Amino acid sequence: MWTIKSLENTPDAERTKDGILDRRDSYKNAARVLQSMESDIIIKGICNQLKDEKPSIPLFTIHDCIYTNESNFEYLYSFSNQYIKDNYNIDITFNKE
Repeated sequence: MWTIKSLENTPDAERTKDGILDRRDSYKNAARVLQSMESDIIIKGICNQLKDEKPSIPLFTIHDCIYTNESNFEYLYSFSNQYIKDNYNIDITFNKE
């Protein structure tokens, strides 16, 4: 994160009236990287594979959340957990809300 936040030569980097780099841009860089990673994992990864393997599951995404109906929760949970483990070597848990 420190490396990402230190990237100062971005197209939208702005300077203050004194010519000093506005440090708020560093947080924009971090947010963009995290949003891209989130999209890669949730939409391009999990949802993309699910649409091929079980196209009948209704899926809705909001940021890092995947919504489905209650009858498909266990399948989605199992599938997503295995996807994250296989691709990122991380054990995760999900919340059912």
